[in-house]
Amino acid sequence: MQTKRLYYCIVAYYAFDVTGEYYSVTRYRADVTCVEESDLFINDRANDLR
Repeated sequence: MQTKRLYYCIVAYYAFDVTGEYYSVTRYRADVTCVEESDLFINDRANDLR
């Protein structure tokens, strides 16, 4: 039996303003979170794997 490992990655973008005395800049930061499918969906997908 072959095991498939599926990973789901969630990318969250954060925008924040950098305000100085004479300027205002919007900068962006990205956080990536990856989880394995079995950790997320082991209960939800149990009936689909018959």
